[in-house]
Amino acid sequence: MRGIYIPFLCLALCIFPLRSLAASILTVPDAYPTIQAAVDAARSGDRIFIRAGIYRERVRVQKPLDLVGEDPLKVLIESPDPDAIAILVEPLNGDVSIQGIHVQNGRWGILYSVASSGELRIRQCIISDNRFGLVASGRMCVVEESFFWGNDVDVILDSGDLRLSNCEIFGVWSTHWASVYLVGSEDETSHFIMTNCIIGLVERAIICDSSHCNISISGEQNRMHAFESLFKSSCSTISLPENFWDSSWFEDVNYAIHCWNRGYDLQKLGQLREALIQLENALETAQHADFPILKAYLNTEVGLLYTQMGLYENAILEFTKAIDVYTARSMRAYIAETQMWVGDVYRDLGMYDRAWQLYQQARDTYETIGLWHYVSSAAGATLRRGLMLKDIGLHDQALDCFISARGVFMGLGSAVPHWLLSGATSDIYIGDCKASLGAYAEALQFYDEGLSLFKNYGDDLGVAMCLNRIGRLRMMEGKNEEALSFFMSALDSLNEATYKAGTQTSFPSEWIELLLDKGAAHESLNQLVEAANAYQRAVEIAESIRGHLLTEELKHAWGERTQNAYERLIDLLYRIGQGSSALPYTERCRARTFLDLLARGPVEALTNVLEEGIKTGVVDPERIKADLWEAITDLPDNTAVLEYFVTKKVLYLWVITRGRVSDPLQIAIGRAELLDLVLAYRQEIESFTPGAEAADALLRTNKLGTKLYDLLIAPAEENLNEIRHLVVVPSGPLHYVPFAALYRCPKCDEPRGGKYLGEMFGLSYLPSLVTLKYVQQRGQPTAGEPRFLGMADPDTRDPRFERLPEAQKEVRAIAARFPYAEVYVDREATEDILNARTVDMRYIVISTHGSFNPYNPMFSYLLLAPTERTDGKLYTHEVFRLRLQADLVTLSACETLLPSLREAKRQIQVVRSTPEEKSTQLTPEMLERITAGDELAGLTRAFIYAGTTTVMASLWSVYSEPTKDFMVRFYELLQEGKTKAEALQQAQRELRELYSHPVYWAAFQLVGDWR
Repeated sequence: MRGIYIPFLCLALCIFPLRSLAASILTVPDAYPTIQAAVDAARSGDRIFIRAGIYRERVRVQKPLDLVGEDPLKVLIESPDPDAIAILVEPLNGDVSIQGIHVQNGRWGILYSVASSGELRIRQCIISDNRFGLVASGRMCVVEESFFWGNDVDVILDSGDLRLSNCEIFGVWSTHWASVYLVGSEDETSHFIMTNCIIGLVERAIICDSSHCNISISGEQNRMHAFESLFKSSCSTISLPENFWDSSWFEDVNYAIHCWNRGYDLQKLGQLREALIQLENALETAQHADFPILKAYLNTEVGLLYTQMGLYENAILEFTKAIDVYTARSMRAYIAETQMWVGDVYRDLGMYDRAWQLYQQARDTYETIGLWHYVSSAAGATLRRGLMLKDIGLHDQALDCFISARGVFMGLGSAVPHWLLSGATSDIYIGDCKASLGAYAEALQFYDEGLSLFKNYGDDLGVAMCLNRIGRLRMMEGKNEEALSFFMSALDSLNEATYKAGTQTSFPSEWIELLLDKGAAHESLNQLVEAANAYQRAVEIAESIRGHLLTEELKHAWGERTQNAYERLIDLLYRIGQGSSALPYTERCRARTFLDLLARGPVEALTNVLEEGIKTGVVDPERIKADLWEAITDLPDNTAVLEYFVTKKVLYLWVITRGRVSDPLQIAIGRAELLDLVLAYRQEIESFTPGAEAADALLRTNKLGTKLYDLLIAPAEENLNEIRHLVVVPSGPLHYVPFAALYRCPKCDEPRGGKYLGEMFGLSYLPSLVTLKYVQQRGQPTAGEPRFLGMADPDTRDPRFERLPEAQKEVRAIAARFPYAEVYVDREATEDILNARTVDMRYIVISTHGSFNPYNPMFSYLLLAPTERTDGKLYTHEVFRLRLQADLVTLSACETLLPSLREAKRQIQVVRSTPEEKSTQLTPEMLERITAGDELAGLTRAFIYAGTTTVMASLWSVYSEPTKDFMVRFYELLQEGKTKAEALQQAQRELRELYSHPVYWAAFQLVGDWR
């Protein structure tokens, strides 16, 4: 800033020397409990040193003193009465200095009133959130290197002389009236001198309102910008002198604000890339103009846009830059607000412990500010904490947050009525928590209170939300016709709301929720046609939503509601005997889920994705239906597809062979029970340790494998005659099942002498059946010698992840089988190499750790070696930008499910403040999110979209030496002419002969084209 605003890094005691050797230093609070007590005890010329702290008191200085704070970022004098003076300076004679102090919350921040000679010198102070920041009525007031913000009027010259140098002044737009207000006295000329100061983001910069025109203005090198006027004078004889302000700086700031406004308008229209260009132009201009506060504002706006675009790391970086500027100026309210934005980012990423801590910090910061107009902001932070807790199923803790926030909003509403609407919204959240905890009568009371408030203020959305919830309670009481009338009234209220760009309805998430409830009411009344119509309408709305709107408005509850829409419809179609017609809806659900995953990541990952009928961010049902039938008719004669669809109450299975779709098999197990079985199976497999008890461990594993076989495969056996290859399309927890290890032993008391599914059939997987069309359209590999790329054991420089030296041996051993191979390990295994060398490689092996994010799968990543240009994290959303022509990408050393469960438990411990040694149970909401399988489907689809036909990935961390032999043998078999499925089946069989337990041989799965 061209030398303006020296950071407060040195102790204030070292800046000004003592007035004389006889002067004393009085320390607050060491020697005196209050500043005023020290002032009263001091003699003329003494220094009062104020240590870090918040001092809620009024200070009156009537003698020459130095009032010195330890650090203006740490020493706050706050008027206990917003209609009073925070610091009154009226010495009978001599000079007063104030330095290193933050003054706020007074009608007058600092009032200097003296008729005698002498001066007031203010240096390195912060004066904020007052009605009038500084009022000078003395002989001479000098203000240096100080910062004014949030005052209605920052500086008033009532009489005498005022000199400002190296200061920053900016306003809060909603309350700011003027930066400098010049009045002057009748008796003598007042002199106003301003040098090298910044005034910006204000309505009016300087106003001269002297009835006597007895004011002299001088100065130079100032940078000023105002929205209404730079200078306004009631005296035609008074004007700003030449060179007083920099006109080019004014133009720069004007242009930056123009770009900002343009970017904001484009953002509202959903044109996010264009909005980012405008905001980046604004940022560059603000940087060139050297205007830190404007730059911090723009950093925040860019951070919010990056959040909407799913570029979360970029967003955090921009928010951090803004926080640095705000921190250097003790702008605590701005710090707290930005902390909440960062908390929102971590919430989106599923890092609930970090989000929780940031919301807590923001709330605490608002509360320590102590100003009444930040009370609502503190309540907003509490509300955010409650919503996050509600998201993850901690309803008891969420309830406490909502009740606390509601109390604040209702209290504020007595003075400012619009806060009552925030209180009414809190009523809904409280009612939801009460209902989840089984307190239905109390829930109804809060819904009724909220409904009354929303009706009084004409809030259609709020009315609809309350009516919807009251209808649900009526259904619980068996009053289905009454419930249906509430749902219909709620839909009428939603119809009154304004439609949003890119949607067929206003508030689509609420529409879907209401339609699902309406359909359930129709089902309860045996009105099945009406129920089907309601569910189909909900699906249509889900499929109409553009991805950017999803990220902006719907991300937290959206996935659950859209999944429920498909589940309800498929259940109903089965019940009315139209189960075979439900298969396209399962594929549409998978397509919608994929789109939702993309929309949670960067916008770039959403662009031009055509797979599964997704065009420009919209699911195309007709294209999916056509592609599905084409995939079915093109299946080989010896191949069957097992397509599963998990719902809350049951599991559906379609057996699909060439040109034929069976009626769905309904398997009597719901999501929660199935999840328990899958978890038990995976934990049993992965808890295996070689040793004397290995035979018993194998027996236990096969016993669970038999349960899963009987559940998942046995019902379809009669359709599998003469089938040699099975394609599994999993759903929910089934993504984590190693189907090859399912054990067929129908007449065994103990699971001995049976067969593994992987022995009976070749196996592969697809994220959806429609995907098969696209991977097989890629055609056969290019002619010529196959080229191999191996990347293993990168030096990630992250101590959380162990090195994988055996992976280097594995990749080199595979590479030795190829006439042309490139291998990169250690620090050479980088994103740059992967981007540059994958284009013409037929086989790619990436043997490295992976970190899977089940909450936001686009931010799962594979670890590589970082460089100056890259962070060493190959995110799922970045994989979409790779340009592959590979026939097979192998991802070794990945580990899924159980690490996510351990991390989720750790987060719950942080949020609940539970000691680490105590057992922690995950909520059903968290379990469902963690085990949806989206992180696996997202990563494999990303590689398929990038150009490979097949991905082979591990489900758990495998033993190094057996895996090396297995992988080398697998690639040998490929070179001998085996298909990928045949090579995998034989390599697993040979490894099983040496190592019988599935932990050794069942981890790897083929996803995509098995040929």
